[in-house]
Amino acid sequence: MDSLCLTGQGRGRLEHSSGRHVFNYESLWEPQKRQWSLALGLPLIGQELIRFHYGAEGKRPKVSGGFAKRLRKERVNQSTNGLLARFYEKLSEWLVINTERKIPNRFSGWNLSLDDGNLVATAKIDSQHLFELKAFAWDQHYERMTLSLLERLPVNRRQSILRLEMFVSACNLE
Repeated sequence: MDSLCLTGQGRGRLEHSSGRHVFNYESLWEPQKRQWSLALGLPLIGQELIRFHYGAEGKRPKVSGGFAKRLRKERVNQSTNGLLARFYEKLSEWLVINTERKIPNRFSGWNLSLDDGNLVATAKIDSQHLFELKAFAWDQHYERMTLSLLERLPVNRRQSILRLEMFVSACNLE
């Protein structure tokens, strides 16, 4: 987990059923403020921000910024907006896990594994959906991270509902 690049810059891609965005990004992880911010440079749109504030224990995480509003508008289906909120909650849990360097007892259902040096973290959202984080291509830090909201399908298959891929070009691990 020490090799995840939460403060850095690079290029990214967000895919969901309603569309796709490619962007340049800068990210800033501030564990003392309990927040992770992404500034996204979107072609033809300009810069938009999405901030994940994972407050104190027992508090619901807050997501703010223009890009968060854009995602809500694009995800007009009420059930998928509820899933988006739960995806944000699991992402906030992951940020707490990364801060504390362990899985707190209050977070049940997390699985962490290393597969050929690649980090895989999954958590059940509900009976049909999973949060998944994969980090690939380790050198001094992971050079690619993928955050996904997955739907379970029959015969052990999964379908991506939302996928955020980040390709790191510069990292400040601190």
